[in-house]
Amino acid sequence: MLRPFPSYPAISVAAFLFSGLSPCVGASSGTGGALARTELWTKSSGVSSDEKLSISSGHIALLVAASVVSTCLQGKKGGARSAAVDGFVPSSSWDEQEVELEFHQLELRYERLKVVRPEMERRLLASLAEVGQQVPIVVVQGTAEGSFVVIDGYKRVRALGRLGRDIVGASCWPGEEAEVLIVTRLMQTAEPETALEQSWLLAELRERFGLLLEELARRFGHSVSWVSRRLALLQDLPEAIQERVRRGAIGAHGAAKYLVPLARANRQVCLDLMEATGATRLSSRDLGILYTAYQTGNWVTRQRLLETPLVFLKSHKEMQATAAIEPGLSDSLLTDLEILSATARRADRRLRAGILRNLPEKDRQDLARLLDQLRRDVERMAEHFAEEIGDAGSKHARCDSEAQATRA
Repeated sequence: MLRPFPSYPAISVAAFLFSGLSPCVGASSGTGGALARTELWTKSSGVSSDEKLSISSGHIALLVAASVVSTCLQGKKGGARSAAVDGFVPSSSWDEQEVELEFHQLELRYERLKVVRPEMERRLLASLAEVGQQVPIVVVQGTAEGSFVVIDGYKRVRALGRLGRDIVGASCWPGEEAEVLIVTRLMQTAEPETALEQSWLLAELRERFGLLLEELARRFGHSVSWVSRRLALLQDLPEAIQERVRRGAIGAHGAAKYLVPLARANRQVCLDLMEATGATRLSSRDLGILYTAYQTGNWVTRQRLLETPLVFLKSHKEMQATAAIEPGLSDSLLTDLEILSATARRADRRLRAGILRNLPEKDRQDLARLLDQLRRDVERMAEHFAEEIGDAGSKHARCDSEAQATRA
């Protein structure tokens, strides 16, 4: 069932950003990346360069002039502009085809390309429960009649499902599925992608749409070597561990930084280590601790680590969290006396070096007065020390005598 969805002012179609439509605005499709395409958009659409793109947390927000979209589509479709697309009920303007879709109409084929971030999803869930859906998801028309492939907005789809909602607000973009997938990633700035998320997207584009390494490098504004390194991450990291990263059970950054080199060195050890952690969520810091301990440990340490990694992590964190022991009174007094002794020896070395011979008479008199004061201070401290030692000795002697009398 399709119903018009309330129009969102900051969401529209960026069809002219697709490389397939770039000739209609007179721009080349070189390796400009997202920045070059954004500059092209501001010039072609007549929007001032000082005007900011409205970006919401986790989704795409573009403002596109309807005249530019119309011109591009006419150039691609021979001048014909459709009023609707296969049953779509358009909103106020054709380029903003925002509708309400039921969950069974959504194809979630790209959900596995993004990492689940539990904390962000909890905040989004609370927001949707309070004010409802404010920004539509991005979809393209699927192959089956009445079906739509979700490109952006998987967190919103999951949250709305958890809230028991039946309808999802969506904005359908024209253009090829691969092009829309690339554009949404290039324009998404609220959530920095991890290396693994980039790798999943590149692998999907290569396997599903047959894009070559050179084409992927051109589309994303990187070198072929960068694309190859990203794809190599997926070859090195076992699929079982990748699935845990997708679910948010393992930090994506830590997986790329620690588990990938561990898997390259010994794939089975990497699998055994992660299997031993069970369903416990491991942060990047946790992975770094385990990786370092395994790399620097001997054979016995490594075996214990592989058998009980969570026990090792707990012990390590407890040791790190143990507060430093405050120095006792005896330690403080000992430190003071050591400083006093070291200072006296340093001053004596300077006296033996003949420093007094080069000083004026007034300075030598001042030094003599200070030395005399220091002698009196040290003598008084020594007397107090002797008194305290004597009292402490007498007290211990009395305690020993009383103890012996009691035993007798």
